Amino acid sequence: MKCLTFVLSLMFAFSLLAQEEFFYVSDAANFSQGPWKIWRYDADGSNESVYIDVQLAWPQDVLFVPGKDEVLVSNLNSNKITRYRATSGEYINDFATGLSGPTRMKIGPDGDLYVLQWSGSGLVMKYDLDGVALGSFTQTGVNQSIGMDWDASGHLFVSSYQTGEVYEFDGQGILIDTIATNSSGPTNIQRLSNGNWLVLNFNSGILQLFDASWSSLGTPYQGLNQCEGVWQQNNGNLVIGKGQDGRVFEFNNQWLIIDTLVQTSADLIRPNAVVFGNHEAHLSLTEKKSDPEFKIVGRNLVLNSEAHHVKCYSTAGKLLFEENLDPLTSTFDLPEHLKGVVLVQVYSKYGYRSKKVYLSK
Repeated sequence: MKCLTFVLSLMFAFSLLAQEEFFYVSDAANFSQGPWKIWRYDADGSNESVYIDVQLAWPQDVLFVPGKDEVLVSNLNSNKITRYRATSGEYINDFATGLSGPTRMKIGPDGDLYVLQWSGSGLVMKYDLDGVALGSFTQTGVNQSIGMDWDASGHLFVSSYQTGEVYEFDGQGILIDTIATNSSGPTNIQRLSNGNWLVLNFNSGILQLFDASWSSLGTPYQGLNQCEGVWQQNNGNLVIGKGQDGRVFEFNNQWLIIDTLVQTSADLIRPNAVVFGNHEAHLSLTEKKSDPEFKIVGRNLVLNSEAHHVKCYSTAGKLLFEENLDPLTSTFDLPEHLKGVVLVQVYSKYGYRSKKVYLSK
């Protein structure tokens, strides 16, 4: 990883940025009965507030659209994905309709949105980030699909709550393997930063761990009944929801609970998605398409305007890197630790411009 030197003012800016980070929790409440909400908390679990409480119908997942003042929520009961303003939670319109119980949403390696379906065909559907339907990615349906992630080669893995199996699809959406994991109602599968796989078992309350080839590494934690919603932070810690009593826990890399971010005394009833982000900070300026202009060649930013700052985000909206720029410079090398699809934002005094880029590993 490339070492970077930061001036004191930039370190201070980072401290302010950290204070502005939030996490968001989808509340399944009493399942099909509600009352459904998306809650917002400060990063330490304080200052609980209602973020979204309109146009929800058994919400399943929350996804912030990179580079836009938009957040998406998938709704099992209404068969649609609703779109809101990220900065306020205000309802905008429907992003997608006509789905069959949409559950988990993720942005794939190609920068498009992938959506799982609980019922109907069980196919994985694709959309661009403006909401244009791109059809089905898979040709084989997965019943009650509710967990997905990609491996390092770009293969998509989808879990079935009904069968407890994990289905592997290649880069063209062809089913190439069915993996028996002995899971009991898997709600989330996630490829961790070390390459291992984590499976959350809703019915048994067990966390299962697998290596990159899906060989079992045991059960690092038990007793997390109705576990659903997981987020891995930059430091490797995991934040996981427990639906049985409405709590949200933070685990360290030794699988020890080091913090209860949301207590049973909070208004959250049944977490089923947990998402961290700092979306207010990077949406505070209005994007202007005319300035600043830049190109990306490999890892090199080629600048032709008075750019003074660069930020890089993951497709999930997580800040990965930022740096002040010399306004007189014409090039800047992105650091080596940035890999995969990255949203690059370059700022000038007029606003900012965003571009998605794939950075090879």
